[in-house]
Amino acid sequence: MNVLDTVRNAVILVSCAPVAACLPPADDGPGMATDGTSGTGTTGEPGACPALLDDLSGLPETVHGAPVEEVDQDTVWAAADSPHVVDGVVRVRAGATLTVEPCAVVLMGEGAQIAVEEGTLAAQGTADAPILFDRRDGGRWGYLLAEEAGVVRLAHATLRGGGSDSVTYDGATVVGDGPTGGPYVENVFVQNVTVEDSAGYGIFMRRYAAFAPGSENLTIRGAGADLVQQAPRPLRIDVMAAGTIPTGTYTGNAADEIELDPELEVVQDTTIPNRGVPYLVGGGGGITVARQVDDPGPVPVLTIEPGVTLRFPNVPNSSALTVGDDANPPRPGSLVAMGTAEAPIVFTSAEPEPAPGDWIGIMLPAGAGTPDSEVRLDHVEIAYAGAENGVGGYACHSEDPSGNVLDEVGAVTIFGWAPAASFLTNSTIEQSAGWGVFRGWSLDEGPDVDFTPTNTFSNLAYCEQNRIWDMCPNPDVYDCVGTI
Repeated sequence: MNVLDTVRNAVILVSCAPVAACLPPADDGPGMATDGTSGTGTTGEPGACPALLDDLSGLPETVHGAPVEEVDQDTVWAAADSPHVVDGVVRVRAGATLTVEPCAVVLMGEGAQIAVEEGTLAAQGTADAPILFDRRDGGRWGYLLAEEAGVVRLAHATLRGGGSDSVTYDGATVVGDGPTGGPYVENVFVQNVTVEDSAGYGIFMRRYAAFAPGSENLTIRGAGADLVQQAPRPLRIDVMAAGTIPTGTYTGNAADEIELDPELEVVQDTTIPNRGVPYLVGGGGGITVARQVDDPGPVPVLTIEPGVTLRFPNVPNSSALTVGDDANPPRPGSLVAMGTAEAPIVFTSAEPEPAPGDWIGIMLPAGAGTPDSEVRLDHVEIAYAGAENGVGGYACHSEDPSGNVLDEVGAVTIFGWAPAASFLTNSTIEQSAGWGVFRGWSLDEGPDVDFTPTNTFSNLAYCEQNRIWDMCPNPDVYDCVGTI
């Protein structure tokens, strides 16, 4: 945009208050809906808000990004110039802000994208003057991208029909792209925003990317319209950024669950909020909460809100919630999952036909038992756990009445330390392929803590809990196997 264009935009902004006052009058003629298909209405009365019209046929198009447009100074896409058509790529450069006015309509051509490299895209409408991003024609458009140093701010906006990039961004309509290492960048702000009919994810917050403070009232529906197997969910985000997930509605998608990306360990305080749909633990299916090596700072706490469901896939030797580690010295971690009778916290299988042993369970190695660590589980439900976990040599040799050796696996596995008291209360463990609670310590390390009071166990392969060292059965046979 040259100086003359900048002045012209400035005149429009000054002379059009409110915005609707400067919109062109309606023209009669064949209708054209905002997605480029034939419509049946008119463009409405003079001064109407374009984003609220079903037919834009009387409004001349303002074309951008043919094939590439560089926005390197502050630029305004005025509502009066709607519809704005993006035929290629619009790049917002360092220091520049591309402002999309309230009431504006942006029609995106097939594969078109707006990439914010180091500047800001501000498309912030109001309840009475929203903003619309829609298809220019029948083909899918690409995405709105906030790169590591860029910011996308959306308010009272609807985004429809994006996600043409199925390779890099898994068909997402909005992408927040973060750095490969911390700290997090809060580069996407959404408030009263609807994302619908996305090819894959509605929004993909990649690597160390998080939602900006104040984000709320996000609706994602119709996600996974094309990529049902690859990316059928409304939102994918790193587990440590889960606490920034906005309130909103995440139903009406190919899969109504939020995907947590666990590639990064939880090394800072993190909350998984209740957003009304389950969470799928993606990737290798494992979440680890542990302080970083050689970090003298506070122990990271993973807090899970009441009503949350975490679903773990069947990934051998990986799919578990692990708190701390058993290194020398152990890295500490903490877990606080305090549900209620009305809103329990559920840890379960993600498999279509769940079975005992689909996932490992909650693993509590020595790092969970350091003086600075904390584990609290109340009103939780743990189901279909007990897969092989690699633990051995922490308890008595045990057999069932048929002589089969009972492995050191359970829905909850404690090893390398001894709790002073039960941290599991008012909870249910069912369908475990091993013990309900595996207790891997000796009397030299701590007391014989009983985890059965207030808890319910059902359909276990082994017993509710094993005997600890120094209290081994003689003979080493558990007659409870198969009776619970």
